[in-house]
Amino acid sequence: MLALLNFLSGYRTPLHRLTTRGAWSTVLSLVLSAHLASNPQATPLSTQGMLAATPASLAALAQIDTHAETDHPTLGSAVRVGTTDDEAIEILELVAETVKSTGQALKSQGKRSLGEWVLTALRETNGDAGEMVFKVRAPVGPVASRKTGADRGLGSRAFF
Repeated sequence: MLALLNFLSGYRTPLHRLTTRGAWSTVLSLVLSAHLASNPQATPLSTQGMLAATPASLAALAQIDTHAETDHPTLGSAVRVGTTDDEAIEILELVAETVKSTGQALKSQGKRSLGEWVLTALRETNGDAGEMVFKVRAPVGPVASRKTGADRGLGSRAFF
């Protein structure tokens, strides 16, 4: 799961703003929260949980705020207004899309988790690193085929 979400390193700056942690620490926090959840099968650690992942559920696990409160433009600090953090939403939607597409691939292969898939792949390749890399290679998924943030005017982001 950590490697799957490593593309978030391209979002280091916004994740630091949103969580006061960098990309790696945010992903680590998400995975640790999933392990500590009362029902780990409902988290992205299982195929079932991957398929059910939503930006909101992932925001809770990663402790990412999707809204910020600001002073009302005309009434000042007497009234606070909640505003959506578009960058946070973009990141969470990208994570949800990645997790769901991975869950769909695992389900189609009859795997209950990413760990089960890795274990099977290691057995099939007898632990050979070169064969494992060849086996892991997959067609370009929805995350890689999306326009980068720079193409949408959001700055330069590296997905891989």
